[in-house]
Amino acid sequence: MMNKTTWIIIAILMMWIGADAQNSITIDGVTMEGRAAGSGWIFEGEEDTILAFKKEDYSEVMEKVQKLRSEVKRLEDVVAAREKYIATVDDYKNEAENLIGLQQQMIGKADSLYTGYRSLYDDLKSVYGMTDISVMAGTGAFRYSPDGWKPLFNLGVEYKQFQGSYLFGKNFNGISLQYRIWSF
Repeated sequence: MMNKTTWIIIAILMMWIGADAQNSITIDGVTMEGRAAGSGWIFEGEEDTILAFKKEDYSEVMEKVQKLRSEVKRLEDVVAAREKYIATVDDYKNEAENLIGLQQQMIGKADSLYTGYRSLYDDLKSVYGMTDISVMAGTGAFRYSPDGWKPLFNLGVEYKQFQGSYLFGKNFNGISLQYRIWSF
């Protein structure tokens, strides 16, 4: 028969084996070793990790998890709003670049047209002998009474579009200032 010491050794051995068994769990034939973490246990397998808590700690952890989920949702909304804003700014930037390109083309055309018209004006001046300064002379008549007319002469100077003339005749003197408006 077994003596008392043998039974004590077997009991200690069983407790040691039992304690080791409490440090691992088996689910669907897969055994996962565990380690103490805070007031709970972490069991890690090749593919899964299982956390074990006391019921009181579980409620507290789930509260924290819910708060973290809410924070993650809020941050995801912030990121989505910022991405939408960035996309809108990129759209505005692209539209502005297109508009600037179109304006540069229009400015180039306007400059080309201005240069062309300026060249056409210079050519017209050279063909017709137009100069910036010219001397003018003319004649006409003025009515001194309802029945009578007298001859009138003028002598003047023209500078670009401005004209100044001195009018004279028998018993008549006058001055005339004029501005020529292009009409084509």
